[in-house]
Amino acid sequence: MYQRNRSWLQLIGYCTIAALGTALCLALLFAGASVAIASGEPLQASASSAQGSFTGMVTDEHCGAKHDRYPGKSASVCARLCAVNGANYVLLDGDKVYKLTGKDLALDKLAGQRATVVGTLEGTVITVSSATAEHP
Repeated sequence: MYQRNRSWLQLIGYCTIAALGTALCLALLFAGASVAIASGEPLQASASSAQGSFTGMVTDEHCGAKHDRYPGKSASVCARLCAVNGANYVLLDGDKVYKLTGKDLALDKLAGQRATVVGTLEGTVITVSSATAEHP
């Protein structure tokens, strides 16, 4: 009988400690979030996004720099045709490839050309705010 009571006491003790540990973790989490909100800091780090200008070749994700999907067409025409058929515009900068979003009309005009794109980089996606042709 002593062994049976002891196992119940152990179970109750274990559950109590688990509940107190969980409550402490939640209290620390909410306290940290409250301090972040009160201090005006964003909950997500903004280091993953950067505003800037990026230079490279405006092309499409299907062809990249090759433009062999439509033989006999120029790089500009091929990129535009691929974009019409669902491909996204990208900016090739050496071995880096950035997906371009926004300002589709400006990107249509710059397809197949070197350009400077101004926008916000988040990961490998640039949200374009302006784009201009790069003049030699």
